[in-house]
Amino acid sequence: MEIQSTLGGQLQDVSMFMAFQHAPIGIAIVDCNGKISKSNRALDELTGRSNDNGDNYPLFEELLDPADRNVYRHLQTQVIETASAVPILVHILGQDGTTVKVELSAQLIRGSSAEPLFLLIYARETSVEEAAQRSERTNNERNQSLILHNPAMILTVCLNGFILTANPAAEQLTGYSCEELIGRDSRTLLATGQADKLWELYSETPLESPVAYEACMRNKDGIVVELGVKNVPIITDGSVVGLYIIARDITDIKRQSEWKHEAELELRETVRNQQGFTFKYKRINGAFIHTLCDGELLYRMGLSPDRIIGRTLYDFMPADRAKEKESYYQRAWEGEDLVYEGRSGSLWYMASLRSIKKDGIIHEVIASCVDITEWKKAERELVEAKEQFESLFISSPTAIDLLDTNGNVIRVNPAHEALYGWTNDELQGKPMPIFPDHVRDESRHLREQLLAGRTVVDLETERLRKDGKLLTVCLTLATVRDKEGRVFGFTGLTRDITESKKAEEILRKADKLNVVGHLAAGLAHEIRNPLTSLRGFLQLLRGGHREKDSFYDLMLSELDRINNILGELLIIAKPQVSHFQRKNLRQMLVDVLILLEPQALLQKVEYLTIFDAAEMPVHCSETELKQVFINIIKNGMEAMPQGGILTVELTASWHDEIIIRISDQGVGIPEDRIPRLGEPFYTTKEKGTGLGLMMCYKIIEAHNGTISFTNRESGGTTVNVSLPLVRDQLKTDNLSRNQF
Repeated sequence: MEIQSTLGGQLQDVSMFMAFQHAPIGIAIVDCNGKISKSNRALDELTGRSNDNGDNYPLFEELLDPADRNVYRHLQTQVIETASAVPILVHILGQDGTTVKVELSAQLIRGSSAEPLFLLIYARETSVEEAAQRSERTNNERNQSLILHNPAMILTVCLNGFILTANPAAEQLTGYSCEELIGRDSRTLLATGQADKLWELYSETPLESPVAYEACMRNKDGIVVELGVKNVPIITDGSVVGLYIIARDITDIKRQSEWKHEAELELRETVRNQQGFTFKYKRINGAFIHTLCDGELLYRMGLSPDRIIGRTLYDFMPADRAKEKESYYQRAWEGEDLVYEGRSGSLWYMASLRSIKKDGIIHEVIASCVDITEWKKAERELVEAKEQFESLFISSPTAIDLLDTNGNVIRVNPAHEALYGWTNDELQGKPMPIFPDHVRDESRHLREQLLAGRTVVDLETERLRKDGKLLTVCLTLATVRDKEGRVFGFTGLTRDITESKKAEEILRKADKLNVVGHLAAGLAHEIRNPLTSLRGFLQLLRGGHREKDSFYDLMLSELDRINNILGELLIIAKPQVSHFQRKNLRQMLVDVLILLEPQALLQKVEYLTIFDAAEMPVHCSETELKQVFINIIKNGMEAMPQGGILTVELTASWHDEIIIRISDQGVGIPEDRIPRLGEPFYTTKEKGTGLGLMMCYKIIEAHNGTISFTNRESGGTTVNVSLPLVRDQLKTDNLSRNQF
């Protein structure tokens, strides 16, 4: 062993051996495990053991009183770790059981590589007085070191509160030097109002007991520092002679504590005032115990935190519901993040559960609940609305189709299948195959109109059935939008009006026959009267009447009357094709007034025009409407043989109508005759036939308008004509048409 070889080499020197063996104090060579390798004669005398064989001393601590062995172990460890240690007082046991008090010190011997080899233990016998002095000296040094190097401020004060000593930490904390602190009343360091309060604390608390408190100190720079203070009494001979004031700066700790407290209050208030509620639970003794629960929704459910915190599910809800909820709790406790819906009375809520782990182990589960009552109500209403829509879609007798923005079929209803002959499955995902060749481009035109925000209402057009039959239909089209307002498709309602159009044509023909009948009756009456006159004059001429020249004039007049009647009849009977176009009604009236201006000058008639806007668009036959206005204006002029003012007004009403009022200053029309105006051959003029006004009625009716007559209070007649105003809507059968 290295220790033996090292010892042998050193002790072979006679002088060294003699010094070791005859030293006046006990010396032992001990390995790092505490086993004695060699002891000198002085140590053997103290212990009463022989040093012939080192094996008699397996461990050095066995030489000591059991009460001192821990102190020795500390000495041994300290020497090995730091190579130095403070001597200790211990008792060595003799063979006869007596003890000898000695002072032990130790020295570490290292090898060539600086590794610890063994210890030299020195045992010096000492008296009680020396040991006490040494112990006191050591304690004083330790106390001074503790005060000097302590990071806390330590002041020594007398019982009157004056500072006797101060450590460097006190200088740093107060800003005053030791010289400035010593002799100063310690209470002057305290912030305003603190001194009296603390003096009461001193007077009410026995000085023999340490006192801990918090105080505010104002340092040399005037900054208030919060302190955690402890007063420790200094006791000598059983009497308190002063105090140690030990203080630490707790300003940051207090601030952080206040912030934490405020944050906790804010969090608690936030949890309490949230619209939903939050809860947490832990698994304790196999049961899920709630540790937190609060929120506005909780109270609306008729519960409160004190009914839930510290309790299980079974403590506040029926067993069947508790069992259901417990299954969710278990899954969350096993690490699953889950969401479930719950109900309490009329309230619905959604709970989201998530586990919280510490060091990889689930510590608790936190859950957040939100009120979804309105959402559930909306969901239920949406389902009901969807069911109603589905019922309407399926049961509607009107053909309904739904297309995407590219014109491909999404869905059609049974009425659509019955109308066109194609099934929903045949049409889905494809363009509609229902367009005749002459309206092939209508799909694109109408799609552009709908995407531009316009609507298509009651559009009459033609479509093809699967069997090739041509249908006349009436369409109403609109866009379909999502919740963000984006167009994602189109819908169309289709009514088959083929038969109604045929019936309308039959009625039109019957109406024409009725008109022809009226015309024939009136024509027979009107022509019979001049023919009767002509027959009478011819009989007179045949009898040789003398005044022949006057008869000729009367006969020519009657023939002219017959010619005029037949001329107007030919105008009515002549077939004309009406071409409807968008026209500016204002400009049309201006053109008519200019055309009749020469006649107005001859009859001393002045125009007064009152027009609302620069443009009044109508969908009309320009020639026919001009004919109506010419007839009405001429009638107004003829009603004022002495001249006067003819007023022409043009206004737009709130009902998408254009109102034209033409007023004269004539004598007016008898009220009993107004209802018959428009009948063929009924006229209020001396030489009129009534056919012109009848044509005016027919033309305005064909334009979906109305015409009426009223007498003015100031004299004269007002003719009121109303026509539909053209808006940006497709409501005509003469525009490009399409269906979806």
